[in-house]
Amino acid sequence: MLPENLKEFGETLISIICLSSNIYFWWKDDGYFNDLTELNPLVHTWSLAVEEQFYFIFPILCYLFLRKKFYLIILLICSAVVSLFLSQWGGNFQYMLIKEFQMFSQYRYASFYLPIGRIWELLFGAFIAFYLQDNDTNKGGGLALIKFSRKSNELFSLFGLLLIVISVLFFDNHNIPPFPNCYTLIPTCGATLIILFANKNTLVGYVLSTRPLRWIGLLSYSAYLWHQPLLAFTRLQSNQTLNIIIVVSSIFPLSIFSYFFIEQPFRNKKYFSRQKIFLMSGLAFVITLFIAIFLIQTANNRSMIVNKSNDTYLSDLKKYDNWQYVVRNFNALERKSKTFSNRTITLNKRVVLIGDSFAQDFYNVIIEGKHLIDYEIRVAFVYSRCQIYLGLEDRRKFIEVKHRQTCTNANDIKYALPLIRVIKQYQYPRIEIVNVNNLLEKSLDKSIFVNIIEMICNGFNKTCPLFTRDGKLISHDGAHLTKYGARYVGDIISKNEPLNKV
Repeated sequence: MLPENLKEFGETLISIICLSSNIYFWWKDDGYFNDLTELNPLVHTWSLAVEEQFYFIFPILCYLFLRKKFYLIILLICSAVVSLFLSQWGGNFQYMLIKEFQMFSQYRYASFYLPIGRIWELLFGAFIAFYLQDNDTNKGGGLALIKFSRKSNELFSLFGLLLIVISVLFFDNHNIPPFPNCYTLIPTCGATLIILFANKNTLVGYVLSTRPLRWIGLLSYSAYLWHQPLLAFTRLQSNQTLNIIIVVSSIFPLSIFSYFFIEQPFRNKKYFSRQKIFLMSGLAFVITLFIAIFLIQTANNRSMIVNKSNDTYLSDLKKYDNWQYVVRNFNALERKSKTFSNRTITLNKRVVLIGDSFAQDFYNVIIEGKHLIDYEIRVAFVYSRCQIYLGLEDRRKFIEVKHRQTCTNANDIKYALPLIRVIKQYQYPRIEIVNVNNLLEKSLDKSIFVNIIEMICNGFNKTCPLFTRDGKLISHDGAHLTKYGARYVGDIISKNEPLNKV
């Protein structure tokens, strides 16, 4: 591993033993399944941390409402509704400047990693448990005592399987936003229906209880734990194609081993009492902590070697903090100044630089070479995936679904439009055009002559605007109109004589 990866690996180990790896990955904000995260052998533990955090709080609530189960159910239902709302629409509260309500507006990665966006999924399981417990004890009353016929069980279980199949076949990042959201209700409800209705007398229950599928289910937890470390360490090697084939073929043998020699023995109280489990867990905590500290220190030592070496290229990268150099000046200017000052209002020396990291690069080019020193420059960042497009068409159709949440918040091009309109860029009409226009004005009757230059070019020193009030380019060559320019000019001349009388 490179020092950065090694350090992140050590930090991940610490977050795991503190039952907070989901919070760590949210804080890192790398994005799931990106290139860096795929090299982390333990990124998949975020989901275990969510469950662990839930299982800390949920039993306490059950204990506090031990004799008030009705109020507990109401509290949990309200919590599930709020959690689902936040996972789908919580991003609307992230940026208060956005006035329109976004149908898919999740708080960036928070819904994915943190319990607040996952509670409702886990509570589905809790409601199932309450329902089945009441059915077993016949104490629940109400819906818990409703007996469903075999046909009903068959129908509901098949429908549940259908929902899961639909999710597997059609849900990917090209057509739906990142989970969790309202779409997540489909596989969740599917699993719920199967658990509730797929008994041994139904087709779905029979198929799922066959020996091969039962074995897959029993080994699934171990397979989940094994797959990411094996794939991550494989990606750190060069011959990936061959290695990944080996990895995939070795996951299930390793899962069988850990199932029989780790999972099963630890679940047997004859071999491991509660006291022994706590003792071994504490020992594992200490050992893991020492390993994590060792990895972090090793990463730091490798970084220090760079500074001590005579390699000026590597030391320069360290000195200028690599990526931070790219964004520092651009971001500082964007935070500092949102509009132009009055000092350049009469000068034609204003520049708006709009773009992603390459725009940040270009701004550094300007600064380092001391170019455009007479110009007042303003910048606006737009994420590369958000399409820097100023047309009237819905820009979202050009954006991948998984990026739409980001692109409707801070990275929307519409936030750069005020800068484009302040800039008030004008151009002088060509002298020959002005001369011809003046000749026509003198020669023709005012009732039939349309003086477009006088109507349009009424800016500073009778100059013509380059952009409409919405920031759209009026002309592509200084003479002919764009689609937006045609609308802009048409609106003006239709309101003035003589066309306003037509």
